[in-house]
Amino acid sequence: MNGQSRLILYPVDPLLELALQPLLKLLQQQSIIAQPLPADLEREGYQVGEGFFDAFLFLGCSPSVELTPSIHHPEQPFCYLQRESTPYCELITGSNLKAACPSCKKRLEVPPVVKQDKRKELLIYCGHCGCDSKALSVAWRKTAALSSTRISLWNIFEGEAIPSDRLLDQLQQQSGLLWRYSYIVEG
Repeated sequence: MNGQSRLILYPVDPLLELALQPLLKLLQQQSIIAQPLPADLEREGYQVGEGFFDAFLFLGCSPSVELTPSIHHPEQPFCYLQRESTPYCELITGSNLKAACPSCKKRLEVPPVVKQDKRKELLIYCGHCGCDSKALSVAWRKTAALSSTRISLWNIFEGEAIPSDRLLDQLQQQSGLLWRYSYIVEG
């Protein structure tokens, strides 16, 4: 795969913008994240901490995940966490989108055509049957994230890792909301 991959964690209420500081505190207390990324990498985020492998379960017999940035090859992908928040709901998809139109059941375009109704609710347009469906009614099959607040775990391939039940429970306890996860492949 040429593009960047990520696993995104997000609350089930896509319109609710959560405060990022309590989420950061939880991730630090559980040692899921360590220090911020070095400034010379020109991106925001956190290196993974000692509790990372307790929070994320890796599948397969021998996953190969680079956990620290390379000093000699800064362009080499490595795993890091990034907190993201926007004042509006976003639909995040990638080239791995596997969603289908709720009406005609045909696969949606990549990227899907997104509209907003008068109440600012996201609608997904189907080029096959011409209908607009509420984004919340589409079965995204863990290949899209609909959220305003999210945690991205960069450079994790689709199906390579899953968040532990313990991490999802902790996020729920901290926020009062259930959390989901999806895989996005960009490019």
